[in-house]
Amino acid sequence: MEKPASSSGPNLPLAKLYMGPIGVGEKARLRRLLRIQRICTVDAFLNQTSTSERLNLLYREMCQSIHSKEWELLLQQIYVIRRFARLSLLHGIGHGFARLLLAWKPEVVLEDIAECNPETLWAALKEKNMHDGILRRSPTLEEVTSWVEEACSIVRTAD
Repeated sequence: MEKPASSSGPNLPLAKLYMGPIGVGEKARLRRLLRIQRICTVDAFLNQTSTSERLNLLYREMCQSIHSKEWELLLQQIYVIRRFARLSLLHGIGHGFARLLLAWKPEVVLEDIAECNPETLWAALKEKNMHDGILRRSPTLEEVTSWVEEACSIVRTAD
């Protein structure tokens, strides 16, 4: 029996990564530019953007393929993708929960989750979802606790 594709994790194809409020045409163009650089998964993207030097190198290489007027927008989009790629490392955060986290805190990053008390974050996400109706179900306390623990582990490893 074939295992269903995961909605999160390092092997997630960039085509399935939630990229935030970037237009559909822009997402396709970004994925095309990243494919030119042989970057097709979350893991490959995070590896290529792991340090500011590597991120700047990727940015310069991608800028060769586009008009100079678009360079600043491209850099902003790379940072947005990196933010969601890092969030996707948390088990169970797919499109829906990424959208809910974004609604909770528009500039959410992995470090924000690591700093949260699981019960406080769970209550905030539950309230936001009830108010805005983003998802049919809110994450469980167990899911949120798992995200906070994983985020703490990832942030500690990165330091």
